[in-house]
Formats: sequence, structure tokens, C-alpha cells
Amino acid sequence: MLIFVFPVLMGAWSFPWEGFWHNYQGQKSYDSKEYPRAEKHFSKGLKAAPKNPKLQYNQGNGFYRSEQYDEAIQAYQNSAQAKQLDKQKKAQSLYNLGNSFYRQGQKNQKNQEAWQKAVEA
Repeated sequence: MLIFVFPVLMGAWSFPWEGFWHNYQGQKSYDSKEYPRAEKHFSKGLKAAPKNPKLQYNQGNGFYRSEQYDEAIQAYQNSAQAKQLDKQKKAQSLYNLGNSFYRQGQKNQKNQEAWQKAVEA
């Protein structure tokens, strides 16, 4: 009976390490330059651990590489605002936030507001 109950429980319960697992899988996909796949893993990880700044930062990287700059901006902002983030990681988040605003402005070619936000970040 335990054999039949276990799969049902697995589907209904989020493992505590699920965020870590998706971050690991996402990083492997990112390293293989499979950016859309990486972003999907990071997004799944954030469903399990929504306040994890490392997942937010990595998700931003996946969005950035997929040229989804609006989403990258949101992810980097979330990462930069995390209280448990050390100064170096916060600086990286803000730097990448600035790059995302710049690329967003470059993509739109008339978006001076995005470029101003890039300078501010």
C-alpha cells in the first residue's frame, strides 16, 4: 500500500530542496547556453522558494540571455532588494539591472527613459 501512496504524496508535497534542485538544473542549462530552458527551471525553483535571491538573480540571467529584458529587470530588482544578499551579490544584481535597462532601451531604440534608469542603476 505504501508503494501506491508515496507517488500521490510526492505530487501533493513540495520538497524542501526543490528550489535548490531547480536552481542546479537551471544552472546546468544556462552553462549549456539553453537559456529559455534555464529560465524555466529558475521559475519553477522560485515557485518553491519565492524569496530566494540567488534564484531571482539566476532567473534574471536567463531572461537577459533570452532577450526578455522586462522580465530580467523585475528579477534583478527582486534580487537586489533581498535583505539577506551580501554587498557583492547586490552590486552584481544592480549592475545587471542597469544592463537590462540599457538593452531594453537599445531594443526599443527610442526609449530614453530606460537608458536613464540604466544610469541610475
